[in-house]
Amino acid sequence: MDLPGTTIPLDGPFPFDPNKPPQVFDGLMVATITDLVQWWGTEMPRLFGQDYVPLEGGVFPAYPGRTTYPSPGCFERYEEIEGNGFYCPTGDYIVWDDTNYALPSYEDHGSGAVTGLMSHEWGHAIQARTGVFDISPQLSTVIIELQADCYSGAWFAHIARGESDRLTFSDADIRSGLIDTVLSADPVGTTPDVDGAHGAGFDRVGSFQDGFKFGAEQCATYAQTPPLITEIGFPEPDPNAPEDQDPGDLSFDELITLIPADLNQFWLKTLPDSFPELTFQTFVGDPPSCGVTDM
Repeated sequence: MDLPGTTIPLDGPFPFDPNKPPQVFDGLMVATITDLVQWWGTEMPRLFGQDYVPLEGGVFPAYPGRTTYPSPGCFERYEEIEGNGFYCPTGDYIVWDDTNYALPSYEDHGSGAVTGLMSHEWGHAIQARTGVFDISPQLSTVIIELQADCYSGAWFAHIARGESDRLTFSDADIRSGLIDTVLSADPVGTTPDVDGAHGAGFDRVGSFQDGFKFGAEQCATYAQTPPLITEIGFPEPDPNAPEDQDPGDLSFDELITLIPADLNQFWLKTLPDSFPELTFQTFVGDPPSCGVTDM
């Protein structure tokens, strides 16, 4: 498919670091940041009854040639941010690896590499301003991350509705944002209560959709009423299992029994008046021909 490689002309050097190597998405990055500031400047008073406070440490790119970073902060050397981007509560700033994260992601899946990254991290900045990080007992990492996904989706919807004078989003741009969200989901088998968990792909897309459909006010409820989390970690590995068996793999005998039973349960609930329960039978005899296989 064609990637939404949105480019916006940039007049002059990159305003957040005029010394960084130029990238094709620099104008998109500036437009995204500018619109997020303006949008949250309106949303914060509406939702929380408080003014939006700009980031004390601002936003800035990291790249191999940059040798100094803010202090206090969350890191001191490029190698500590390489391949990543995040909001730093200590320094109240958003930083991203411009060279080895934003650029290859933009080349791989388009505009969402920039817009998805910044709108998610801005969600964390909003959490810092609304006391989410101070809740006791502390919210699990996965809830904090899913709320940021939700805020990201709410901002995407604002752009999709044509409310910005800087950006317009096609369906492809929104899809690219979803791809960016899914690509940073947890690996299969991650337990949602571990520190650093972001949620499974279903969880992250569901939270993005929550914000997109129902707005930032829905996202604001996550701290008190967390969304349903589908992520389930793998059990402890069976010491008697074959060495090449993943801990998430069912045995064949369990698989052919549980899957038909689960499908029946699902469809009987979905179509209670028109779904006859099906039975599973093993095949006996010569297998049918597959026909043409070189399509």
